[in-house]
Amino acid sequence: MHRIVYFLKRAFRGIRGNPTVSLLSVITIAVSLLTLGAFLLLYQNLRASAATWGGDVQVVAYLAEGMAPDEVNRLLESISGLPEVSAVKYVSREDALARFRRDLGGQAGVLEGLSRNPLPASLEVTLREGGAGPTAVRTVAGRVRGIGGVEDVQYGEEWIAQYGAFMNFLRILGLLLGGFLLAGSSLVVANTIRLAVYARREELEILSLVGASKPFVRIPFLIEGVLQGILGGALALAILYGAYRTVEPRLSKSLLLAAGHLDLAFLPAEAVLALLGVGAAVGLIGSALSVGRFGRS
Repeated sequence: MHRIVYFLKRAFRGIRGNPTVSLLSVITIAVSLLTLGAFLLLYQNLRASAATWGGDVQVVAYLAEGMAPDEVNRLLESISGLPEVSAVKYVSREDALARFRRDLGGQAGVLEGLSRNPLPASLEVTLREGGAGPTAVRTVAGRVRGIGGVEDVQYGEEWIAQYGAFMNFLRILGLLLGGFLLAGSSLVVANTIRLAVYARREELEILSLVGASKPFVRIPFLIEGVLQGILGGALALAILYGAYRTVEPRLSKSLLLAAGHLDLAFLPAEAVLALLGVGAAVGLIGSALSVGRFGRS
């Protein structure tokens, strides 16, 4: 216990002894983690938006004209039995026309000249919550299309393909950019710790002469790097949360108009702890790169 207290005191003394370079390390790590956290926040909310698709109609099956009621019931049973499906609603031609008329509002008069109802009957398929991602939508649409009596299926195929490609691009870009920035942060921490080693080289030489082991000499510097990493992670999370709280109300209103509903959320506790852990790991790696040379030169 006494050694731990001693190591912590030396680490804090090292940070206080080089406030400028220590602050530079903290800010560098914070910028890297802020970028990584922003990508993670965006990716999480985009995935969450896909997960809420289960509450909306994603697949619409248009039925052949003149189907008998028992045939429609057969279709309802077949589609309802799919594991991804939560519910299936039958929309008659009359209901479809009434809905279309309601959507037109003040322009509904254009329908008065129709001699017959041009809209087909359809089945509106609702997918299970949490299982309504692009892959599930494609799977259900393919199965529904293959059922007799279904003439056409619509589910926003082009949009789903673009969404999947964008999510893959975002994930790869986040990993590449995050890895590059974190590697650069490790080097900055390494240089910071190296400066601290040089500034205290006489003290370290004395410790070596009186028999202090290399781990005993190095551990405070490793702790110093970890502390810088945690501080950088905390700073990044504070900035990210502040930006989120500032932007979220305005963005939610815009998305409410564009997408109907979308509940934005900050990073979950696991992601917050993971970012702090990544910051600590970056600081540890950087300090290890630096103090690993101690005693060899």
